[in-house]
Amino acid sequence: MTTQPTSPSPKGAALALILVGAAVATAAFVTMLVTGERSVATGTASLGGRSAADRRVAGRPPPERRCRMSALIPAAATAAPLVTGWGLHSVWLRRQLHAARRDPLTGLATRAAFEARARRLLGRGSRAVLLADLDGFKALNDTFGHVAGDAAIRATGRRLARWAVDYAGMAARLGGDEFAAVFTAEGESALCSALVDLAERLGEPVAYEGRRLPVGASIGVVSGDGVSGLSVLLRAADVAMYRCKRAGWEWEIARPADAHAGQVNGRRSGRPGAATGPDCRGGGSGS
Repeated sequence: MTTQPTSPSPKGAALALILVGAAVATAAFVTMLVTGERSVATGTASLGGRSAADRRVAGRPPPERRCRMSALIPAAATAAPLVTGWGLHSVWLRRQLHAARRDPLTGLATRAAFEARARRLLGRGSRAVLLADLDGFKALNDTFGHVAGDAAIRATGRRLARWAVDYAGMAARLGGDEFAAVFTAEGESALCSALVDLAERLGEPVAYEGRRLPVGASIGVVSGDGVSGLSVLLRAADVAMYRCKRAGWEWEIARPADAHAGQVNGRRSGRPGAATGPDCRGGGSGS
């Protein structure tokens, strides 16, 4: 079977043209510099037998300086497109890198960007990590349509981002209707207060085409201990989140054993049970 050759992508073709143009401009620039230096050397040699007084005419610069200037003007004109081209290319690259680190629907950080920054933040004092998963998202999509589902995702992203800023942290969308955040929490009391605040914000209905879409989330959170890595903390938060979802709570703080929980059918096991502390369970359910 004959295979058809694949054509380059528009971005690849544009990048190739930029590189070729830059190479041509660089070659022209170097050639101009070499030619200019030769002109300067020739002009200087021809003037070598004349005195400095003879070379100063009515306050004009010496001829050798004029030779230098006349050689640099076309060289600078040649370099200008090269500098401009590389400047535009650098701006384009920065924008591409920034877009790759941002979720296109919510503007939140992607998983890779979140993990990189969360690791740095965890080394700066008392921090906690949470995972949040929207409740009833499939039913919302089936009832109101996927555009409404996107509106709920965007609203959740905005609310989580503002909340994270209020608690000196950052938020991310990991994919689908799952979100993550790292934030500051000094002690269990402050942690509970922050989670109550978040649950209230995420539980507000979302306005969409004259309707108020019901939204809510199950939140699992774990406090950093200064020893455990981010992957361990995410695992513990994930277990607490699924346990919270199955019990119908709004949020739950992970237990020490959650970081070592196994998996069932590719998911964290999320064992049933009470939350950590009688006064630290989302919504007070199950007490």
